Amino acid sequence: MTTIKRSVTIDAADDKVWAALADFGAISTWNPGVKTSALTSTAQTGIGITRQCQLAPTGTVDEVVTDWEEGRRLTVEITEFKGVPGMRSATAYFELAPGGAATEVKLRMDYAVGLGAIGAGMNAMVMRRQFGSAASRLLAGLKLHVESGLPVGRKDKLPLDAVA
Repeated sequence: MTTIKRSVTIDAADDKVWAALADFGAISTWNPGVKTSALTSTAQTGIGITRQCQLAPTGTVDEVVTDWEEGRRLTVEITEFKGVPGMRSATAYFELAPGGAATEVKLRMDYAVGLGAIGAGMNAMVMRRQFGSAASRLLAGLKLHVESGLPVGRKDKLPLDAVA
């Protein structure tokens, strides 16, 4: 299991940040690594809601919310990888730390690769760096989206220097 940790402070109240995270089917509006996203469950909030994301540049993942504390915490587990070689499992943990006019968002991503020694080598040489970059871009995209109110695309200049 490999763990990636990142955080970002967003210049907005926690309810506004939570609204973006809680709009589970709309992650493609702020995550530049996702081309399209849509809910695949009838439920719209809470534990058990599901979505499918078409990744950029390729691949699809199915995801489910496994923990939901309104306004505070959200855990997303990837349940299926399609066109994403070597991946065995992945879980993203989002936590909000309100600070009045600003909100810190902490992200921890745990993932495991398959393919034995080949997968371990791929993780050490390429995948860990790619997952770290994806985590930084995800949080920078969330910051840009919440602060500007605009959708974020792959070619937008992201505030990556704000991600720790």
